[in-house]
Amino acid sequence: RGSARRGKARLGKAGLGALHMGANARAAVLLAQRVSDGVPVADLSEWLRDQPRRAVEVQRVTTRLSSGEVADALNTGHLARLSAPPSANTLRMARAHLGLEHGLDGRAIHDFNFGNVMTGLGYEGPWFAMTADEETSAGRVWIRSKWRAYASPIEGAAGYWDLLRRMFPDALSVMDAGTPEDFAAALKNQRDAHGRPRPYYSAKLGKYQDLMRACWRAVG
Repeated sequence: RGSARRGKARLGKAGLGALHMGANARAAVLLAQRVSDGVPVADLSEWLRDQPRRAVEVQRVTTRLSSGEVADALNTGHLARLSAPPSANTLRMARAHLGLEHGLDGRAIHDFNFGNVMTGLGYEGPWFAMTADEETSAGRVWIRSKWRAYASPIEGAAGYWDLLRRMFPDALSVMDAGTPEDFAAALKNQRDAHGRPRPYYSAKLGKYQDLMRACWRAVG
């Protein structure tokens, strides 16, 4: 998926981790609390657009969230990016997908990166380095890559929905009424504007479908 431009600076232990408890995070919490009171979509979009985004390396910080916190962030992020709250099926599909990527207890969410998304695909913002296993034609290999970093759950959720909207529209379109198997297949079989394969994940389709089905049942 490419990589972001390397920044000259690197934020240390007090870097993005400090932002998690700083002004951005507090603003995110306050904004989320106002959503139920009918905050205009424009306000959400403007707030997200105004957040500072620099292509700078930050420390990988575990930002574990409860299932309720994940659902709240997904609701708000969908409202901001797609101008409406998600349907019940769409929200459940997203929660199942994140459960697959991060663990159902949210133990593997780093820097509020919803969906374990690497840099590239038009992303210009903070990133952290992490080594992860990938399935290739030569077998399973470990690759060190750059991954997106966000300062709050809402920003991470909005980034997740924006990625699906721009890069995986087929997957987004089946979330409202499709099955976990449909969603997994759409993520795997997505192609770009030139017809070239652009899969979301490297795992085998059948394996990913099995995991999506299990997570779907678990979050239901």
